[in-house]
Formats: sequence, structure tokens, C-alpha cells
Amino acid sequence: KDNGNFIKSLFDFSSVSGGMNCFVCSFAIDVLKNYLLQKNGFEKFYALVQEICHFTNIDNKVCDGAIEHYKDIVIDSVIKRFVNGDYICSLINICQDTTDYETIEDFAERVLKDKPETKPKEIVKTKNDDDYYKVLQVTDIHLDMEYKEGTVANCILPICCRELADDDLVPVKQVFAGLYGTTGKCDANVETVKAFAVKGKETNPDYIMFTGDNIAHSVWKVTQDEVITATRVQIEIIQKEFGMDTPIYPAIGNHEKAPVDEFHGEEAELLEGLAEIFRPYLTDDAYETFRKYGYYTMLVKNNLRIISLNCLLCDSFNWNLLYDSEQPRQMFKWLEKVLSEAEKNGEIVHIMEHIPLESTQHTIQCTGRLKILIDRYQNIIRGLFSGHSHSEYLSMVHEYYTPEKASQINYICSGLTTYSSYQPSFRVYLVDKQELYVQDFIQYRMNLVESNEKRTPIWFIPYQATELFGVDSMNDVETISQYKITPEYVQHRSTDIPGSEESSHNPNTIYNAQCQFDNDNMEDIFNCSGYRVLSEGYFYYILNQLQTKWLK
Repeated sequence: KDNGNFIKSLFDFSSVSGGMNCFVCSFAIDVLKNYLLQKNGFEKFYALVQEICHFTNIDNKVCDGAIEHYKDIVIDSVIKRFVNGDYICSLINICQDTTDYETIEDFAERVLKDKPETKPKEIVKTKNDDDYYKVLQVTDIHLDMEYKEGTVANCILPICCRELADDDLVPVKQVFAGLYGTTGKCDANVETVKAFAVKGKETNPDYIMFTGDNIAHSVWKVTQDEVITATRVQIEIIQKEFGMDTPIYPAIGNHEKAPVDEFHGEEAELLEGLAEIFRPYLTDDAYETFRKYGYYTMLVKNNLRIISLNCLLCDSFNWNLLYDSEQPRQMFKWLEKVLSEAEKNGEIVHIMEHIPLESTQHTIQCTGRLKILIDRYQNIIRGLFSGHSHSEYLSMVHEYYTPEKASQINYICSGLTTYSSYQPSFRVYLVDKQELYVQDFIQYRMNLVESNEKRTPIWFIPYQATELFGVDSMNDVETISQYKITPEYVQHRSTDIPGSEESSHNPNTIYNAQCQFDNDNMEDIFNCSGYRVLSEGYFYYILNQLQTKWLK
């Protein structure tokens, strides 16, 4: 109240010019901001949030741990974004906002003005096995170092299949953790990763895309050291089976950061820890860029260049993005430069990013710019590879000014984790050695029920992409973009878990899957499937509206 009276009194001097009023307003708001940021504790606010959380069905220790994890980050971000002199004083028309912003439309006008004529694609099916590279993608392993076979798999916590207290259990028929995992609120374990490594080795890949989310879903208490340790364990298991000659190229997942999703730039423990694990596979330049920023690029096969983006810089739930657009802006400047140089050098590009372009967790600002760059450089980009969702599907990426025309495919691979209610899966892409497009991909799946019963991993191939979509090559983007979602597609999307065949015929499920297939951004998906106000996706949409604009 005292601060409010102080600020109000500053505007009662009618003799002060408009410019001085602007100065005084900005100064006063910034004084208030500094006071709030330096004030020790927001105990009453935290206590209120804690009471609300305890009133829900969320376990008290999960509430308390999550609040402790996120409270300072959220409060600081909200204050820096909204208790801001430039923001408030321009909002109430005391100051004029003269900041030079770059909208998505400005970005499109600049980037697409020199877009070359799109070359027609020659759809040729590679016939000889020696004419393509095999690229294995494994994602969303979510290794639970506390997983224990025989423990209870249904509990009140966000994650089960661990040693739990009696009050964490639920009074229903108990389900117990299997050797290779259990669908539901249980993550992958060491045995799951070992089984993958053995089967993955049999496919004889040229390299591995390791697209993130390496730690279990104990998000209310996970530490950065636990993330690094779990990642190291996974890579050592893979290295033991594959040897050191099969390169592993990483992309950071949103769960790599502790607390989850929160990335503010000074992340030495995370970035240096991950960079050291993958150093044997990265060039010196790629290692240094990855260690500093979490993204990198390098040539991997002849003129094939991979670009690995840091999804945390485009994560809607990264509260730091409320007020700071500088880091993602710098990543996109870097990306634009890399693509421009690749075009000049006659290189072909594959892009890895953990969170898919169309996901509601991928910020609107990033989605718009990435879509524009993919449009501009579609003659050299041959695919976008993601994970994150735990299910598997395709999403068509369209040209910016001609949204009815698809230019690329975003390949979204399901994870190795069973969380929640999926079977362990990985994928092998067949990449034409000459043109470096994706000719086909083969999905590998563990029959989890049978594997646990027989205590040996049983893998099967549920489908091959060209057969599912009825094309000779996945390079036939135009034909694939006209695909009408079938129950078979929906069943595979759910990783063929028991019961998925029956549920895959649900008309609403088919319709929503079509929306996700046809659209490449949050707003278009909402317009297609509807705005569900209490949904997680709508929460991300609101956060996007609150984020600061990007500077030029």
C-alpha cells in the first residue's frame, strides 16, 4: 500500500512534462521491482499455494517439493515481466513504447524475400540396401534409477514402481512392476535400456539420434546431478553394446534441466555435464557450442549436416521466457546463419529438436520462426526429428505464405519409457545416401506383457512407414500430406498397447489425430480441435500470450 501511494504521488505534479512523467513512472516501477526481488521470502503467498495444492488430490510431499523447486523461479519471472517500468508505463499510456520489435510477420518478410524457386522432388524408391544409411532414433528413455521389480505400480505419486511408503499406495487391486517396465505411472529401468541396446545393435545403424528426456518423472525433487548420472548410465550401456564406433548425437530434452523446463542461460552444471558425456562424438566446434548453449551443428556423413536445437529455449513452460527472449533469439540467429552457409556449401540438413514444432509446449514465437526457416531452406532440409510426446505420429510442416502446401515432415518418435501407458519403442530411418532424404522408417516395439512373462525381451515390427502411408518413399511429402487418419494409424500412435485396437476406432480420437497431423502450430491445432480452457495445452497457450516480444 505504501509503495502504491508513493508511486501515485509522483504523478500528481501537473507541471511535470510528459517526458518527465515517463521517466518518473519508469523509475518508480523499477524501484518497486528491485524492492520485490530483494525482499526475502513470499511466505504468505507460498503458504496459500501450498494450501491449494494440498486441497487437491496431489500428495503433500509432491506439492511441497514442487513449490520448493519452482517458487523462486516463478515469482522472479512474474516480477521481472510485469513489474517492469517499460511494460507498465507504456501499458497505461504514460510512456510510448519505442522498442524495435521483430514480429513473426517481420521475420517472414525478411527471410522469405530471397526464397529460391522450389525444386520439384524426384520420388525414387531406393532398392539396394547398400544405397542408404541407417539412422536409429531413441528418445524419452526417462531412466528411473530407483525402479524396482516387484514393487507396486499403482500409487498416488506421479511415479510408481519404486519402494514406497504405505500411505503412497492406492486401495485397489495392486499391479506390480515387471522386469522390463510397466505401463502406467512407471518409467524405464536399466533392464529396458539394456534390452534396447542389444536389439538396436542388431539393426546396425550408422549413427544414433539421442533426442532427450533422460531422467525419471520425479519432477518435484530431481537434481541436476541425478540427470547427468542417469544420462551417463544410459550412454555407457549403449557404448558397451555398440562399441565406440557408432556415433551418438544428442538433443537436449526439457527434462534434462532440474527443475524441469527452467533454463536461464547460466547452466554450467547441465551443459558441461552433458557435453562431456557426448564429447567422443562431437567435433571441437560442436562440443564448444553444445557446452555453452545446448545446441550445435556438425557434418556427419559426406555433405549431411545435422543441427541439434535446445528445446528449453522454446519451451512454453520455461518461466524465464516470460521476460527474456534474448537467448532463443540468439539461437535463431545462429540457426539462420548455419542454414545459409549450408546452402552455399551444397549441404543437406537434418534438424533434431526434442519438442515437436506443433506441440503446445513449443512457443508460438519459436514455432513461427522455425517454420519460416524450414520454408526458406526447404531445398536443403530433409526432415525434422523429435520426441517428447511418448506417442508416435507425423506432423506436416507447411509453407508460411501458402499454408495449404506441405514442405517437410516432422517425424515424432515414441519413447523407450512406459510412462504413461506406452510400450518401449525406437525407430530406424533409411536415408538415401545420395539425396539424403528419408526413404522409409521401421518402427521397433517391445511386447511388454509377453517380455515380462517370459523374462526375455520380445521385440516386433508393428509397421513400416511406406506401407502404412501407401507411398514408395517418405520423400513424397505431397502425397503423404493428403493422408486420412485410420484406426490403424491411431493404434500405432498409442504404441499398440493392449486395448488400443478397440479404442483406435473412437471418432473423436481419429479427428484429433487428424488435426495434429495436418497442422504445424499451436493456434491452428486449437482452431481445429477446439479450445479446452482447462486443458494443459490451453495453459501453455496462455503462457505464450504473456511472454515478451522478440527484439530485432
